[in-house]
Amino acid sequence: ASDDPVSMDIVMSRIMNIDQRLVTLFEVLKEWKVKSYRESNIRILGEKLSDIIIDDFKLPKSIGQKKLTGNNFINTYIMPFVRSLLNPYPYIDSSKCNLCMVCQKICPQNSIFYTGKKMKFNYRTCIRCFCCSEMCPEGAIDIKYSFVGNLIFKRLELAGKSGKRS
Repeated sequence: ASDDPVSMDIVMSRIMNIDQRLVTLFEVLKEWKVKSYRESNIRILGEKLSDIIIDDFKLPKSIGQKKLTGNNFINTYIMPFVRSLLNPYPYIDSSKCNLCMVCQKICPQNSIFYTGKKMKFNYRTCIRCFCCSEMCPEGAIDIKYSFVGNLIFKRLELAGKSGKRS
């Protein structure tokens, strides 16, 4: 158990013996030069990590799709752009927010701040863990998509419900 989901992901990826270059979250942390999430900064209680690593852990085949192209330009420039268009992001509904600051306290990246009138996100540092949304006692933090993401996902939702495209 952990009160820090990113640290938990780091430890679990080590236990499963996953190449951290395959985990998008870790690449983003490295790209943003987030030093607080280095394995050496994580305290593990109980078993020694080296004693519980699973050498033959089987990953789903889809996990390697990120590296399928073998093209560094696509992986470095195109995929992050596409991902930013499609990935959801947290959004604060100010009409529901009572400024309790729970979201700000729980955010592992300190990406939520008070403007003097309302809470806002710094999306450049937000890692989209959605802890804020899960912990908000008022349900004031919703998950939204970009315009392109909305077009795609609404289309998929319609196709999924009727079984055919609309």
